[in-house]
Amino acid sequence: MKNNQIAVGLTGGIGSGKSFVANLLEQEGYPVYYTDKEARRLMNESREIHDSLSALVGKDAYLPDGHLNKNRMSAFVFADKSNAERVNRIVHPVVRDDFKHWVSSHAEPLLFMECAILYESGFNDLVQRVVAVTAPDAVRLKRVTDRDQCTEEQAAARMRLQMSTEELCRRADFVIVNDGQQDVAAAINGIIKALSLP
Repeated sequence: MKNNQIAVGLTGGIGSGKSFVANLLEQEGYPVYYTDKEARRLMNESREIHDSLSALVGKDAYLPDGHLNKNRMSAFVFADKSNAERVNRIVHPVVRDDFKHWVSSHAEPLLFMECAILYESGFNDLVQRVVAVTAPDAVRLKRVTDRDQCTEEQAAARMRLQMSTEELCRRADFVIVNDGQQDVAAAINGIIKALSLP
């Protein structure tokens, strides 16, 4: 990372609308690293991940065409709570290195990492500031059920698995309330100004 660069973590629970905020930042010209998307790419492209997952899950972790066998991986991850952690121990170090390379390839002074599990993954130590995106639970539930075509019970269960909004806000440097009422663009501009101070 260059001396004048600031990397900012953008995080929030499921249905908080952090991807919406990330898209607004991109429209303003700020580079955004989407951790989930890049992790999926690396699980297909990285030989290191390919070999380690095959050793952990079995040769059927990948399809004959070399792409990740999503059904097999899902079955493995949900078979035992510890399995997700074992997969993360393989994938996260490669994502970490990829993010560092991504940062070094950009000259912009302000960069963003969109990551739902910023603290749980330890990726918070890759950024200098953190923005938490929040919304009331009822709003988040509706967004998740509408988007994923799941029940409220299923959406609520997924929300419970994540760090609480209170804890996220306590740890973050900035908070954006994305409830459909607040002016998110104005909140982003305020944060950008604060980050740009010498």
